[in-house]
Amino acid sequence: MQTMPSHLWMRMFPALAASVVVLWLVGCAKGGGAFSSRPRPADGSPRDRVAHRAEKESALADALIGAEERRAEAYARFAAGTLHDLREQDKEALESFEKAIKADPSQEAMALDVARRFLGQKRPEEAVRVLQDAIKASRSGLLPAFLGSIFVSLGRTNEAVTANQEAIKRSPTLLIGYHNLATLHVQRGQPEEALKVLEQAGQVLHPSPQFLVELAELWIGFPQTKPESIALSRKKAAELLERLSKYKEIQTPVLQRAADAFMLLGQNAKAIELYLKLLAQYPQATPIRERLADLFLQSRDSKRAAEQMKALIQEEPSRYPQAYVILGSIAMQDGKFAEAEDYLRKAVVLAPKFEAAYYDLAIAQVNLGNGRTGLETLDDARRRFGETFQTEFFAGVAHARMKEYSNAVARLTTAEIIARTKETNRLTHLFYFQLGSSHERNKNLEEAERYFRKVIELKPDFAEAMNYMGYMWVENGLRLQEARVLIEKALKLEPKNGAFLDSMAWVLFRLGKPKEALPWMLKALENTPEPDPTLYDHLADIRWAMGDTAHAVEAWKKALKIEPNVEIQKKLNAAVGKGNP
Repeated sequence: MQTMPSHLWMRMFPALAASVVVLWLVGCAKGGGAFSSRPRPADGSPRDRVAHRAEKESALADALIGAEERRAEAYARFAAGTLHDLREQDKEALESFEKAIKADPSQEAMALDVARRFLGQKRPEEAVRVLQDAIKASRSGLLPAFLGSIFVSLGRTNEAVTANQEAIKRSPTLLIGYHNLATLHVQRGQPEEALKVLEQAGQVLHPSPQFLVELAELWIGFPQTKPESIALSRKKAAELLERLSKYKEIQTPVLQRAADAFMLLGQNAKAIELYLKLLAQYPQATPIRERLADLFLQSRDSKRAAEQMKALIQEEPSRYPQAYVILGSIAMQDGKFAEAEDYLRKAVVLAPKFEAAYYDLAIAQVNLGNGRTGLETLDDARRRFGETFQTEFFAGVAHARMKEYSNAVARLTTAEIIARTKETNRLTHLFYFQLGSSHERNKNLEEAERYFRKVIELKPDFAEAMNYMGYMWVENGLRLQEARVLIEKALKLEPKNGAFLDSMAWVLFRLGKPKEALPWMLKALENTPEPDPTLYDHLADIRWAMGDTAHAVEAWKKALKIEPNVEIQKKLNAAVGKGNP
């Protein structure tokens, strides 16, 4: 085999080269020649003191020389092991590495490497021996902590506890010892002892930001079963994270972990504050924008959530189809249905398998008054995903908006059948209210009543259903006393609801009590912000029944000004035709 040139050897192993140079210089000093020591004077007290000092210096030099020799040998053995390792000579490599550790046990990194290699070869006892020898020559807590982990794998838990206690004693600001020891106590069914270990870690003086964050993470992840214990863990974690405010400089990875921890604790405002700091440093960091958008949504801050979503799709338009869905949802909440439709169209193009986007798009289109387009979107969803509760329910809503009530009933009935077999949780009071109102508009009062009663059975305090059923009977001249009772119940729940007040006025009017009806009607108008032609029509009918013709005519004119209506126009014409103004 060709010998490696010396200059290449020195370049590959500079530490070894430095050691060799030191040894050569010291060797020259020990020998003769220009660097040899002079004979020690033997007479005179001053000379004795000088001689004694020279002896101490010589002994120190010998110790240094010994340490350097051991270190040099260790480097040489390690270098040989590395060469064997490169040649995939595992056995020879491990032998060389072990000799390196025997030559100089104080080399902590070497000891850890050799111990890991023994573990890889399933020789844990050899790993234990190497670490125990290295621990004697080291002051670090890392080696005892690693030794403790090996003891755990061997089932030697008492020795593992001792090793981790030693790790904490040697390196109190090294968290691994606390982590290992706390985990051991949990595994041994000693949660109180584990909590004491974490408490001990929290009392360390001058901890680093990383130590505080990692300890907070331990508290958050600590296995708890009792509510009070969970509350304690969250409190301790929050206190540790609060201590970070005292540090002027915190490394970016630590700052992000702190923000993540605040988010896990549900302290969204503090998490947002840290994420915004990170975003100021790294404006292109899309994961941070994603977290911020989610936190803003949780905090009901749709404006700032939309800002983050828009920034995400501006940077990578095709990567975040869900961002378009969320932006569409936010736009719909704000009543911006055209903007919502635009976002949701992009969502279904970018993610054609994202089922929910089709339903949201259809809702936006229906709210825009484009019921046919919404039905086409639902047809597309039906072709892709089959007939689902959502396709049928939203189709029913679309038909109802277009006043196609028989189609609405058919679709909603299909949705009910699907839900009964697959998703009964969808059959809520709101679903049955939609089905009941569609039956009422389709002139099937018996079915409407059945579903409204179902609504009240599911939600006894749902005033809207009480009022709707009561008003339905009043409009059709049916069960007026029962209708009055239902409307009174609704008003007890919502005394300032303009629609409910109108219903009360109307049932009293139909019961032949226009004077009692008038105050309720006036209250209805006071509590209805937007002008409503039906309310003015009812007011006119009440005034007319009371013989107040002038005010009746005035009210009908107001109703027609808001919205033209043939029936109201007939009543007005009849009143004016009788010579009224």
